[in-house]
Amino acid sequence: MKLKKSLISVIALISLGTVGSQINNSATTVEAKKVPTVYPKAMRGNWYFFNKEDINYPFVTKETFTKTKVTRTYYYGENPKKMKMGTDSKFLHKYIPHTATDALGSDDNKALHWEFLTGYKKEGGHKWLNVKQWNSTNAIGGHEEDGGLFYNVSKLKGHQVLTEANVMHGSKIHNCAHWYRSKKLARKWSLHEYKGFLY
Repeated sequence: MKLKKSLISVIALISLGTVGSQINNSATTVEAKKVPTVYPKAMRGNWYFFNKEDINYPFVTKETFTKTKVTRTYYYGENPKKMKMGTDSKFLHKYIPHTATDALGSDDNKALHWEFLTGYKKEGGHKWLNVKQWNSTNAIGGHEEDGGLFYNVSKLKGHQVLTEANVMHGSKIHNCAHWYRSKKLARKWSLHEYKGFLY
């Protein structure tokens, strides 16, 4: 079984961002009235992903969502309390037109830690929320890193499951990784592949 597509490394890659000459609104830009401004209630709280296949990545990752913030905490080993590696926080910001320079102009630019929501997309029988870095185009999806991340919350095998995916190396939502409400469930199910998701 392939690693759950090393989504954690993709997250890091997307977080670094891709700098373009100009970030423009496109014809597919979602109307503001249809775009959520906070993370939905179903996503909020703690989620865990457990990776035991590749020692080059943290074994446990905790993802914590509030209304307007997501914090990822990375750990080595199976005892998170003793092996904390680091954290990374991003903040939701209502999209306003801007240039790549505005987004990534300096290391202390607070926009480096901003994300925005582009809206929902239905694909593969699931409803996905698209989240992008501040230096991405204001449209749902896109090519490579510009496509951002997609989130879905479903009840699978009796448990709440947060699925995180992207569009790297393709146009369809894939590279799915599943997160759970407890470390115990994550250890048991993180590498499980569910019908209806692309990996």
